[in-house]
Amino acid sequence: YFWCLEYGRATRAIAAYRGDALAGVLLADVRGAKKPYRTLGRRLYVRLFEAAQGLLFRGGGDVYARANRELFAQYEKTHAPEGEITFLAVDPALEGQGVGTLLLGELARREAGREFYLYTDDGCNYAFYEHRGFERAGERDIVMHLNGKAVPLRCFLYRKRL
Repeated sequence: YFWCLEYGRATRAIAAYRGDALAGVLLADVRGAKKPYRTLGRRLYVRLFEAAQGLLFRGGGDVYARANRELFAQYEKTHAPEGEITFLAVDPALEGQGVGTLLLGELARREAGREFYLYTDDGCNYAFYEHRGFERAGERDIVMHLNGKAVPLRCFLYRKRL
């Protein structure tokens, strides 16, 4: 589901390889650009999954999504972003070897001068973005309810002019 969602939203897909093995992927959505990876089948799958998730797991992903919408609404009052980094992942065996930095650098080369933003949280390595010049533009504390457990989380919105 997650891959279909993010891949369908992307206008840019950048991959890094080490030999023949995939080392990392960055997906981004540039405002106004064509979404070449969106298909009817993926869109239907995502909508069906989200409908089922909404019925079965209230207090989980919907809380996270609402916090991100609120962060963006505040951010957009003072900034005009031209793109969003929607997904960045590196093979765990290669973490700390510059793959994520390489992917961000390639996006910056392709989209120089444009302002991008991204969402992350304190369950992820958000310091990675700070060390690469991203500025924290907002944060929000939430509590997600997953499998009957309260999971506190701090959501962040970061920005950078590439």
